[in-house]
Amino acid sequence: MKIKNLKTYTGYLPVRQYKIVLDWAKRYESKNVLIGKFRKTKPKFTKMKKIIKIPRILKIKSVKGFNLYCIFNNGETRVIDFKELFKKWKITKNDPEYILLTESEFKKVSLRNQTLSWKNVKIQLTDINGDKKNHAYELSPDILFENSLPSEETKHKFFFGSIIKDTRIKKGLSQQDLATLNGTSKTYISRVENNLIEPEFSTLYKIVELGLGKKIKVEIA
Repeated sequence: MKIKNLKTYTGYLPVRQYKIVLDWAKRYESKNVLIGKFRKTKPKFTKMKKIIKIPRILKIKSVKGFNLYCIFNNGETRVIDFKELFKKWKITKNDPEYILLTESEFKKVSLRNQTLSWKNVKIQLTDINGDKKNHAYELSPDILFENSLPSEETKHKFFFGSIIKDTRIKKGLSQQDLATLNGTSKTYISRVENNLIEPEFSTLYKIVELGLGKKIKVEIA
């Protein structure tokens, strides 16, 4: 496990990684400081349906001004208003992200590590060897999800959830059975069937053809 910026990381770690961090602490840092930063999670032996999926960005759909439209791993297309977000964070000229308030620089965004990244903004971090290195400016996807809203322009253009649900029931499949067959999740199937999200065509293909054993027919009139 690589630790790039220990001072700014907070959150929970799996038990195994927690032990690795403490072993690392004995060699490089104070154990007490680390315990304040990292909290060990208890082993979970619950069913998969109870596990909360951490938000990740799968695709950047479009950039309109300072509004960025993204598809998250829950299937939703959401919009992030960065002008309002930076205003909320009180970004000033002394902050590295201030350059992103210029539209031409903001549009240089790319997808990296399932989150948003700007290579044109450099953040200097110190590694465990004490060497300073420049890294692209990236934001945590869970923070981006919290500061985003469902996109109205892509909301419910097609309603085929009931067709998928009826076909699934006729084949005697549960939502979990269907999810297992096409590599998604029970929660995702539920959201599709209730028309809460619209899957990408490639995902729809997997649900219909791999999961339900049916064919998709596209007709352009």
